[in-house]
Amino acid sequence: MIVSAANNVENHRTEIDDLNVFPVPDGDTGSNMSMTLQAAVKPLQEKDGRGCGEVAELAAGLLLRAARGNSGVITSLLFRGFAKAAEGAAELDGRLLAEALDSGVKAAYKAVMKPTEGTILTVSRRSAEAALQAPAGAEVEAVLEAALEAARETLEQTPDMLPALKQAGVVDSGGKGYVYILEGMQRALAGGGVIGGRPAAAESGAAEPGAAQAEAPKVQINLAALNPEHADFGYCTEFFIHRTQGKRLRDAAELRDEYDRMGDSLVFVDDGDLIKVHVHSRAPGLVLQKALRYGYLSGIKIENMAEQYSEFIGQMGAEGGAVAEPTKPFGFVAVSPGPGLTDLFRELTADQIVPGGQTMNPTIEQIAAAINATPAETVFVLPNNKNILLTAEMAAGAVERRAVVLPAATVPEGVAAIVGFDEGATADENIAAMGAAIKRVRSGQVTYAVRDSVVSGKRVRKGEMMGLFGNRLVAAERTAERALLKLLAEMVDGDCEYITVFCGEDVSESTARKLEEQVCKKYEAQEVSFVNGGQPVYSYLISVE
Repeated sequence: MIVSAANNVENHRTEIDDLNVFPVPDGDTGSNMSMTLQAAVKPLQEKDGRGCGEVAELAAGLLLRAARGNSGVITSLLFRGFAKAAEGAAELDGRLLAEALDSGVKAAYKAVMKPTEGTILTVSRRSAEAALQAPAGAEVEAVLEAALEAARETLEQTPDMLPALKQAGVVDSGGKGYVYILEGMQRALAGGGVIGGRPAAAESGAAEPGAAQAEAPKVQINLAALNPEHADFGYCTEFFIHRTQGKRLRDAAELRDEYDRMGDSLVFVDDGDLIKVHVHSRAPGLVLQKALRYGYLSGIKIENMAEQYSEFIGQMGAEGGAVAEPTKPFGFVAVSPGPGLTDLFRELTADQIVPGGQTMNPTIEQIAAAINATPAETVFVLPNNKNILLTAEMAAGAVERRAVVLPAATVPEGVAAIVGFDEGATADENIAAMGAAIKRVRSGQVTYAVRDSVVSGKRVRKGEMMGLFGNRLVAAERTAERALLKLLAEMVDGDCEYITVFCGEDVSESTARKLEEQVCKKYEAQEVSFVNGGQPVYSYLISVE
C-alpha cells in the first residue's frame, strides 16, 4: 500500500507541482512529497513479510529523515502518527486503520505551529473523521474507501476555505497529493495491484510496470492572482538537530517558540534525540546558529523562495496558456526590498511584487515572469534601484505584451511614480506624468560603510553610518539617526512640502517614534511621515518633495 501510494504521487508529481500556489507559489509540492515518499519504497520492498505495525514504523522513520519542504514534512508526520497508533499490530482491522489515520492527523496538527485550513491538513483531517464514522465492524476496504471519498470531496472544497486558492482557480496541491496517496493505497488493498512508478520499483518485481507518467489535464492557473506570500521571509530552511550530551533542551517548545518569532510556515518535529525543523525566515544563518547550541546538524537545505516563485510562474507562462490575459488597460510591477514597502506598493495597486534591491538584485527572468502575470495591456515596471534598471529593460524586451520601464532608480521615485498614475489618462500621458513625478523627488539614504574608504572626497571609516543625497556623501556619523538628521538638513528647503522616511529592518519602533517627533518639531512647515519599510542594508530611505 505504501509503495503504491509513493508511486502514484510520483506519477502525478508535475500535476501537483503546477497546483502549488500556497503558502508560496514555488511549484515544488509534488516534487517534495514524491521525494519524501520514495525514500521508503526500496527499503520496504527489501523487508517483505513483516507485520503492519513494523512496516508503518519503518516507513515513518524513513520519511521523517527524507522529508523535504513543508508538504514533505507534513506527509511524514501523517505517517509518523499512523505508526504510533499501529505500534505492535501484526494486522490492521477497519477500526485500527481509522484510528491510525486519525493519529496521523493529530501528529501533523501538533507539529505545525500555525495550521491553515484549506490545505493537506484539512483534507487529511476530514478523511480521518469519515474513517472513524464508518459502521462498527466495517472491513478495512470499506474504511479506506470512506476515507478516500471524504478526501476527494474536501479537496474540491479547498478553494472556498483558502482565498489564495480561489483567486488562482486551483485546489490545494498538498491536498491533491494526499488524495493520490489514498488512491494508491486503496488500489493495492482492493486487489488492483501495486501502482508502478520509477524503474527501481518495477525492477524489484513488486510493482506493476507501465503506470508511470500518468496523464492529467494541464492545470490552468490565474497567474494574476499570484504574489509570493510571506515575501518578507524569503528563505526556506530545513535541517535536523541531533541532540548531544550536555546540550539537551529542557523544553523543545522553547526552541520552537524562538523559531516561530523568527519567521513563519514553521513545522517542528521533536522525535527524541532527533528534531526536524522547517521554517521560512529572513536569516537562515541565524536559524542554523541557534540550532547549533543543542547538537550537530544534518540534512541542511536552504532555498531562495523568490527564485523558486519566479521559475514557477516563468515555467507556467512558457508552457503556454498560463500568461495572464489582459483584463484592464494598465498594470504595475514593482521591485520591493522590504515587507513594509511591499505592503505599500500593494496598497498603491501594484499587481505584482518582485522581491529585490541592493545586494539582492532580481533576474531578467523574475521580472519578465511578473510582467507576464500582470493582466494588463500595458504594464509599467518600477525597478526602484539604479542597479535594476538595465535588468528591467531587458525583461521588458523579452515579453510579448507592452511593458514600459519607468526610470525610478530609488524607492522614493517609484512611490512618487505610482502615486502620480491617472487611471483615466492614456499610456503616453501617464508615462509623461509619472516621469515628471520622479524628477520632483529628492532621494536620500542612510547606510553603513563596509570598509574604510573615501566617498565624495571625504574619508569614511568602516561601520560609520553614511548619509547619501543622490550619489553625494553628506554625513558620516556614529549613529544612523544623527546621519539622518544631517541628511535632512541638506535635502529640505523652503520649496519642499512632504518628507517621508522609510525605516529599515534594523530600526526599532521606539526609535522611529522618537525620531519622528524630533523631525516633526524641526520641520513644522512640511508634512512628515515615517513608514516601516523593513528594507535591509539601508536604515533609512528618505523622500523629499
